[in-house]
Amino acid sequence: MAAGESVKAAPGTIAPSQIVDAHQHFWYPDMHTHAWLDEPPPGAAFQGDMRPIWGAYGPADFHLDVNGSHVVKSVYIECGWTPPDTFGEVRWAQSLADEGGFPHAIIGYARLEDPNLRSVLESCAQFPNFRGIRQALTEDPTQDHPDPAPSAMVADPQWRNGLRTLAEMGLTLDLVMSPWQMREAATLAQANPDLTFIVNHAGMPAQRHQEYLQLWRDGLRSLGRFENVAIKLSGLGMFDHQWSVESIRPLVTEALDLFGPDRAMFASNWPVDRLYSSYGDLVRALIEIMTPYTTHERERFFANTAIEFYRL
Repeated sequence: MAAGESVKAAPGTIAPSQIVDAHQHFWYPDMHTHAWLDEPPPGAAFQGDMRPIWGAYGPADFHLDVNGSHVVKSVYIECGWTPPDTFGEVRWAQSLADEGGFPHAIIGYARLEDPNLRSVLESCAQFPNFRGIRQALTEDPTQDHPDPAPSAMVADPQWRNGLRTLAEMGLTLDLVMSPWQMREAATLAQANPDLTFIVNHAGMPAQRHQEYLQLWRDGLRSLGRFENVAIKLSGLGMFDHQWSVESIRPLVTEALDLFGPDRAMFASNWPVDRLYSSYGDLVRALIEIMTPYTTHERERFFANTAIEFYRL
């Protein structure tokens, strides 16, 4: 989609009145180091060749990409600052918001097992757009490894104490995990009903063979039972670089069936997913997939669910 081109719904479909992008990133590599952006990834890296997005990407670039898509708000997700700097990253993201409005919510990074976690989070809470943190339960989401053993991170009592700290402070937890970790995550959601968990990237459906997809499906079903768990249908292009409406339709509809539009939200993973399509193409695809849903359900998915869960 060229800058200035409006996203027009295909015949028979209805565009949402507004869009809230629940998962996007900004980075200025000249100011902050991001190890995953500094060197060419190995040939097997699931993102593919990331050189096209190595340069600075800020709100002005985002506005050009989303122009015409009716994006009214966005959620900034931590970008792997190296070394990690929870306070610094949240402060920087807030400065972008103060200057130009975007982002409207900020999800930072912090170690839940950090004995100083509460003070770290309290320092971030001075910034009005701070909403929570993100944790990755896996370093390799493409690993075809249905291992039932709990991860060392989740098994750590101090890490679990961090979940209670988040809940007490009214913050959310974004989670990156492989399908084989979802049952474990579901036990966390059950044990912490006052904490909101938000599944990133549709639960990482990284493989396409039936055994893996069944594992993904069963994992989402276990998570979807709990009302304190929501899901973002982001990052679909990372595992399907030549995606089409028909290739992503089953993933989107299954996730929606298991969570419902009241707990599922549109999210782009921009600019990473810029490697695989234009923003307009992504929006048009999801508009088409959402055609069978009611107006209320479409508005929930494209905006109101994110507004609720991220308190926008």
